[in-house]
Amino acid sequence: MHDLVLQAETGLTRGRQAGTMGEHTGGLLVRAYLAGPDVFLPNARRVGEAKRQFCQSHGLDAYFPLDSEIDIDAYSGIEAARRIFLDNINLLEDSDIVLANVTPFRGYSADIGTVFEIAYAIAKSKKVFAYSSEEREYSQRLGAQRNSFMMDREGSGGYIRDVNGMLVEDFGLLDNLMLAVPLQNEAGRIFVRPAVKANAQERVVAFDAFRDCVVYVSTLYRDSEQKAGAV
Repeated sequence: MHDLVLQAETGLTRGRQAGTMGEHTGGLLVRAYLAGPDVFLPNARRVGEAKRQFCQSHGLDAYFPLDSEIDIDAYSGIEAARRIFLDNINLLEDSDIVLANVTPFRGYSADIGTVFEIAYAIAKSKKVFAYSSEEREYSQRLGAQRNSFMMDREGSGGYIRDVNGMLVEDFGLLDNLMLAVPLQNEAGRIFVRPAVKANAQERVVAFDAFRDCVVYVSTLYRDSEQKAGAV
């Protein structure tokens, strides 16, 4: 089986070789929570560690949802779920920003747990920066499923409707407008890099897009730090 973290670890190595990493010589710039469906991967902890190391090399102190020291095996059912939820909320509270992987997961849209964490962070006035390995717009992804959605606008008042006559959002966005609009407000975009020739698990990792997002955030906060120091 292809090692799904090879892409992440290769990106980490290439960054060091290219001299694009480890340039931050001061203290860590900001604390970032790594939201996304990465936690469901078979090698989730290795993926999380690879992303954490890349963040640290760019001055970001990253928290991964699986950082919890809670012994989940000691609980069952709803109690285990409740403790995972509370632990993730604590990590979110301790973070300054969120780096969110909004690659579609088990459907046409971002992982629903990730969407909740994004909304929670925004409600707490935390900045959220998002990335994805899926470049197609939301309506294009739905339209690719011809057996479920019709893309012919004729007879639909110029709008796209599914086979049940329900409206399909078509605003040129990567996901539902209530998710995509606030995410684009921070960086002016969602960072997208198609995972070329990648398998399903590697597409979820979305490391190339993640790298672009981290570099942007690092530069943003480094510039802010330098301006503050110059005052």
